Amino acid sequence: MKSRLVLTLVLVFSLQHQVQPDALIKTTDAGTKYVGVGYTMEFDNTEYTLAKFRGIPFAKPPTGNLRFAKPQAPVVGEQYDAREFKSVCMQPPKPLDACLIHQPIDEDCLYLNVYVPLPGWTASDVNDTAIDSHKVLADAMSSAKSLPDGASHAVFVYVYGGAWLEGNGNCYDGSVLAGLGEVIVVTFNYRLGLLGFATTEDDVIPGNAGLWDQVFALKWVKDNIEKFGGDVSKITVGGNSAGSMNILVHSLFQEDEQLFHRVLAMSGDASFNKVTSTVGYKSTLTAAKALGCSPQPSKQELKTCLLNLNQTDFVGLLPPSEMSFGLPFLPTLEAPLIPLHPSSVLSGSYDPSKMAVLSRFAKKDILTGIVSEDGEVMYQIWRILTQAPTNSTYITLDYIKTMIFQLLASRYDEDIDTYKYVIEAAVDRYLDWANINDDVKRSREAITIITDMCFVLPMISTLNTHIATQEALTLSPGGHRYVYRFKTPKTSLLYQTYVFSWFEGTHHDADIPYVFGGINQSEPEDVQLSKALMTYWTSFIKTGSPNPSTNSLNLPQWDQYTSTNKNILELKTTPEQTTHFAEDAVHFWWDYLPGVKQRLCSQGVRSTSVSLAVVFTLPLSLVSRFV
Repeated sequence: MKSRLVLTLVLVFSLQHQVQPDALIKTTDAGTKYVGVGYTMEFDNTEYTLAKFRGIPFAKPPTGNLRFAKPQAPVVGEQYDAREFKSVCMQPPKPLDACLIHQPIDEDCLYLNVYVPLPGWTASDVNDTAIDSHKVLADAMSSAKSLPDGASHAVFVYVYGGAWLEGNGNCYDGSVLAGLGEVIVVTFNYRLGLLGFATTEDDVIPGNAGLWDQVFALKWVKDNIEKFGGDVSKITVGGNSAGSMNILVHSLFQEDEQLFHRVLAMSGDASFNKVTSTVGYKSTLTAAKALGCSPQPSKQELKTCLLNLNQTDFVGLLPPSEMSFGLPFLPTLEAPLIPLHPSSVLSGSYDPSKMAVLSRFAKKDILTGIVSEDGEVMYQIWRILTQAPTNSTYITLDYIKTMIFQLLASRYDEDIDTYKYVIEAAVDRYLDWANINDDVKRSREAITIITDMCFVLPMISTLNTHIATQEALTLSPGGHRYVYRFKTPKTSLLYQTYVFSWFEGTHHDADIPYVFGGINQSEPEDVQLSKALMTYWTSFIKTGSPNPSTNSLNLPQWDQYTSTNKNILELKTTPEQTTHFAEDAVHFWWDYLPGVKQRLCSQGVRSTSVSLAVVFTLPLSLVSRFV
């Protein structure tokens, strides 16, 4: 995973702000009192004063017999020392990761971090209480300055991505976003890999432990954020990649509508068919066999074997996937957390049989979008799963066809020939046949195909569901919808050097440093774009609209996405609105290809009729049906 490791290095290093802890700050409300650190930091020559509370337990350590179990409420005393980060969840180590190398990795990892803005405070307000930050808790609590009374900040809870295999909340520093936007930022850890997504599809190992961790963290925020100055009526949950897919799943199936009110989904949509697995038990058996367990155990024997393993045995585990183009460990279809496949709900239309789920979803404000070349991450995953030679970085025509097939297919035993006409139509639509032997051009065109299939069309399907449900139920008020496409000022030279030399554009995850203010401040264009993102994001977090009440940056108006205008904001150095987003891709996949199916069937081409009938069952949910 060398290429992703390099990108992670860039991301987390850029998010580590050099701040000097100056004081101790405490909460004062009833219940547990937390002591954190007051400090100042600077972004674009503006100083901000904040408090951060780190390493707060939101669940019991998932160790011993609690391994694989749903999270349970932690035992916390009347006072808690929240001055330092705690461990992140088990995942492969990254020796070159400038943040992760400083984070202990352990099963005992269910902790969260809270960044609180202190508007009106200055450096002197924290300097005048400066004390030894290593004082024992009792002395620290008695000496700490209290958070201000009466604050009521909107709250942003961020869920990291990482393909359900890696990632953590510690390496996303919320300081700049919290300070500039005057919102509370919360990050947290959840279980990953087999420890987070093992299942026997019954009560032996219930499954989806990592998703239950997320729900538990959200419940902690709802129950406790007021003592940090948070407004429980203004909670936004955001995430990137797998984190974005997770929060959309929660927006559908989490029955407690007060856990959060807005969704900020970046580069990942729950209507993408690879979000959940229907073979979770089989995947768990495959992983257990790789760890030395019996190849045919009973479910209880399987659990006993996995419980007896050392936590380090789970590090770096990457057994073969049981799904066509699937990751080894995914959320599984298990009630009550995921009773239905999300793509069957987010099909692009309103389904009366799913009214309870859809009505909750349609009431939520949504800000969602992609980066312009998001599909590159899928190609990297393919290379890892297929163990492609490291020297074969260009995307060949045969490989393009294979990737399209694996996105269409749902099982390994399907035959690529049954999708022949669909695949040929797709490569004919996207590739420049006059330059088909141009390796660079063909590879870039392949990224466009993957971006459309895996990111653009699933997102549009979800937006269409949001619109159709509001119209069917005549919801007033219904949730707002805002859509963007992000582009960096220039292609990353580091990415071209260490990943793909031919790549051009904006790679997956490239927007995260801009969202958190972790960019190179010596580059004026980067600073300008980062401030635009943080202003839009925090305005949405506060009000449900990304348009700021005071537009000091002279940002363009961002209009809602509707079924008629299909409006998006191009988030680049100079943002601008465009309309009729991705209509060419929508027409090809949702109008033209169903017509191909009809013509083939009318001509008696029966060898493709079965698979095509599946693919085109619901034209408006084409991609969510086969990707």
